[in-house]
Amino acid sequence: MQYAVLLGGVNLGGRTVKSDDLKQTFTKTGFENPQTVLASGNVIIQSEKTREELKLEIEALLKKDFQFEIRAYVIDFDSLQKVVDDYPFTVNDQVSHRYIIFRENTIEMDLSQVITDENTEQVLQKPGFIYWKVLKGLTLESNFAKYYNRLARKEFFTNRNINTLVKILAKKIK
Repeated sequence: MQYAVLLGGVNLGGRTVKSDDLKQTFTKTGFENPQTVLASGNVIIQSEKTREELKLEIEALLKKDFQFEIRAYVIDFDSLQKVVDDYPFTVNDQVSHRYIIFRENTIEMDLSQVITDENTEQVLQKPGFIYWKVLKGLTLESNFAKYYNRLARKEFFTNRNINTLVKILAKKIK
């Protein structure tokens, strides 16, 4: 089965992980022909293991090689394709960024306390995911962004721009 491994918090705040080093780490552990996509902690692997087994193995491997904790979200390509296809907000919008936030916890959060302005951002929660569309320039300053950053200190999240996810999916082995 083909998986996308989405690493959280790499290449931020001095936690640098070069794509070549990341690829070498996966290769020496026995993953055949791992591929990195962009420099934001995205790795494509093949494995017959479950996503849970892979997550534990990958996080231990990364800590050993890079000497700091790196959280991993592992998702198979079919599931990732469905999550991207189900993106609920306007697609052809040149003034917004489109994100999917991946959560390990599938329990719905209470987002009622987050007051968003539909003119600047839209948020929709699904089990294990949050779809988010925000005006360019407000990615770090919007109401939801501030809430998300506070919450991310308590729970593991990692987000990806839809464009990045499309690039990952384009590498699917047919």
